[in-house]
Amino acid sequence: MIGSKRFLPAEWHAQSAVMLTWPHPDTDWAPYLDEAYICFAEIANAVAARELLLVVCPYPELVWPHILPEYKANVRVVSVPSNDTWARDHGPITVIQNGALRLFDFTFNGWGMKFAANFDNQINRRLVEQSVFNADVVYENQLSFVFEGGSIESDGEG
Repeated sequence: MIGSKRFLPAEWHAQSAVMLTWPHPDTDWAPYLDEAYICFAEIANAVAARELLLVVCPYPELVWPHILPEYKANVRVVSVPSNDTWARDHGPITVIQNGALRLFDFTFNGWGMKFAANFDNQINRRLVEQSVFNADVVYENQLSFVFEGGSIESDGEG
């Protein structure tokens, strides 16, 4: 769009929530679930102490025992199938255009199809279907473009 101001916010830009994809028995974490839950619980509680946390997991009952009672009000768990826990790679890419949030949904291919990503690729669409995002979600041509959110960085200056 000509004349529009569009930028990729930096990591430290104000955000409305953090998205975390939880490990479960159907992931590569299966042999290490007890250890993974300890680590993910620390991450989840640290985030929820400061801001809203969106947790994606096909089995919400696996998440809740790890969230401290004082933070449960700040956690939203959404039941969505997932292959693994790469939320920074399969989650939407947030862009701010003319002051409005736009979420871009690209294809995640499990690091060059090294790992299954069929469910991970559907997470953003399923969250949209459940009205989880409060932003315009953009799909135009993105689904045919492979892109991992963890592969980019921005200073927030354009």
